[in-house]
Amino acid sequence: MARARSRPDLRPLSLEGPLDLDLRGPRPRTDVPCALGLNSLSAWGVQLRRFSCPVSFALGIVALALIAGCSPASEAVQTKAPETTAPQPTSPAPSPQPAVPESVVSDLKSVSAIQHYKTASGYSTTIRETIWHPLPTDIAGPAQHPAGDGATIDPSSDYDPKTDVVVPFRLTLTNTTKGFAIEKPTIDYSVESIGAAEAQTYDMMSLEAWDWHSDGWSTTKYNVGGVVDGQLAVRPSDVSAGTADTEWSDPLAPGASVTVNGFFVYRDKLTPAKPKGTRWVLDNLSLEFWGQGNRSDKHPHTLTLSGKLVPGGL
Repeated sequence: MARARSRPDLRPLSLEGPLDLDLRGPRPRTDVPCALGLNSLSAWGVQLRRFSCPVSFALGIVALALIAGCSPASEAVQTKAPETTAPQPTSPAPSPQPAVPESVVSDLKSVSAIQHYKTASGYSTTIRETIWHPLPTDIAGPAQHPAGDGATIDPSSDYDPKTDVVVPFRLTLTNTTKGFAIEKPTIDYSVESIGAAEAQTYDMMSLEAWDWHSDGWSTTKYNVGGVVDGQLAVRPSDVSAGTADTEWSDPLAPGASVTVNGFFVYRDKLTPAKPKGTRWVLDNLSLEFWGQGNRSDKHPHTLTLSGKLVPGGL
């Protein structure tokens, strides 16, 4: 028959009040001499230490568990220093560039004249001359040709607006032949004198014809000065060149046209005797065209470089 085991008394240990445990063995006698009483007290202390060591160890374990539960070592607070970024090199700000002046399109008056030509082979053409009034002397920036086409002239580098005279011009060749194209259309002209000059002589002047092409300027220079047989003398600076010549490689169909835009630049001189210069020279100069055959106008007129129509023709 199974017996129930007797359980030890597991009542909680109370540390309050006098400690009455039988772990010390027999109590020392109190009726012993004084010396023996001291030894008995020492033995009592040893017994207390034997009991208190396990209790202290247990309390220490509990305290460590509580501390570990409140502040886990794995969640230690870390202080992170603020991140610093190395300074990046900065490029200097671009220096301001001077503004490029826009081209000025002058609102200038113009005069036109048409000349008719016919060759011995039966080809007929017309040349339309257009002369504008000179550019103003107070122009502030590059001057665009009144007819456009990208041709410009700059008073800061190409001429002196205080003394020089700049005259825009335009030459248009049209094939008026019926049913036949002109294989190599050409505008070939020279500057000629058309009238008497003033009686007094003056220094040699320079006249330049600037023809604008798709690849840039073509310039022909003339020396103007003196009087020969009552007329103003005009001579090409380069005798071998002689004329301003523009030729197109593509045939010119009937009714089609080709054009040359340009400027005449008259390099005038201001002197004490002539403080206003010699612009009157342009009244005595005109263009003569070559290679177009004979002129067939019934009432020809000549257009001067100053923009005046003069009866008659060269």
